[in-house]
Amino acid sequence: MAPKKLFSHKPLSYEVDQIRLIQILSRSRDPVQCSLQHYDLAACLPYKALSYTWGSPQGTTSILINGARFLVRWNLWDFLMTLQPDESEFIWIDQICVDQENTEERNHQVEFMGNIYHEASEVIIWLGCAQRGSAEAMDFILGVKARNIERFNNFSWADKVDFGSPFLSLSLSTLGQAFDLSSAPVVALRVLFRKPYWSRVWIIQEIMLARRIRLKYGNRVITWEHLQEFKVWCKANGNLRLGTCFESPSSLIPPRVKTLINNKFEWGLGDTWKAPNHDLRHVLSIYNKSECEDIRDKVYGLQGLVLFGARVPVDYDRDVIDLINDVLSVLVKDKFQEYNSKTQRAFDEFAILLAYSLHATDLPQFVDVCISNMVLSRSDDFLGYSTRATRDIERLAHFS
Repeated sequence: MAPKKLFSHKPLSYEVDQIRLIQILSRSRDPVQCSLQHYDLAACLPYKALSYTWGSPQGTTSILINGARFLVRWNLWDFLMTLQPDESEFIWIDQICVDQENTEERNHQVEFMGNIYHEASEVIIWLGCAQRGSAEAMDFILGVKARNIERFNNFSWADKVDFGSPFLSLSLSTLGQAFDLSSAPVVALRVLFRKPYWSRVWIIQEIMLARRIRLKYGNRVITWEHLQEFKVWCKANGNLRLGTCFESPSSLIPPRVKTLINNKFEWGLGDTWKAPNHDLRHVLSIYNKSECEDIRDKVYGLQGLVLFGARVPVDYDRDVIDLINDVLSVLVKDKFQEYNSKTQRAFDEFAILLAYSLHATDLPQFVDVCISNMVLSRSDDFLGYSTRATRDIERLAHFS
């Protein structure tokens, strides 16, 4: 019988930036048994960090933490069930390692979450349980890098490939005939790259700041380098067509995933010598369509990518309007005098933040005009504008 006592987090020390790490003790019994301990991040033992989606709050199950019962969502439980013994040492998982009921602790942990993912020896991306064709999709990505024909022997379209060469030639004469939209690997690749994981705002800094990444889909594993190679291959073989639909391999990867792969390579934030060097406006503009349950996380979830002096303090006690005021202050504090005659820039910055508050990425034209006129009328005193923005935002919200 599972214990009735519910697990309760002990307070972290904020002075030394403590974190909690979980260790899996046993998976042979139901529920899963874990240990959760405190560690100083600056002098921490090697650990891994999980990047995933929480999933629906409607479905939960129990695990044991330090002998007490703790509820987790099913997607996390599925991940715990895939861990192998060498992966069962120490892991940071936000759903468990952060006291989600303690706002002060959430503020603290989110504030330096970028550090948590950067200091991890490895970030594990969990794409969910195996699905039909998922193994073939992962093997296909592996095979593109390895170019070893043996990796493709079990594909449903294998009889269409010329096996005369000891290595698979990724060219028009071979894979051009092999691709079929009805084939398991292609269908599964589409499913893989359109999973909800890729749309979430939190995964952006988790990926960008990671030193090393592995992706798990069921029991199949690939590295981030495999994903990069696959993206390069898709671009290099843009003249190929998939089946009779005249789509190229590059259509397999949605634009948001391409952007993520490109920026991971170009920004190089996972390197130990590279610090975040982007301003807040730049990061918000790139990832303005990312999704989250709490609209405030569209700002808080990207903090780790922003210059240290240009960040907004994390405070979940403040509402969306307050957050917009905070962000506006950061955006215009050091720029307005330099752009005093270019109020259109100030308008653009304000419009981006208003779009966030209204759960939109494109504003109606009449709202654009309203904001533009509002900013122009206050061009001589824009530094003090954010303190009076609340009424204007509330009025405009009714028109969108």
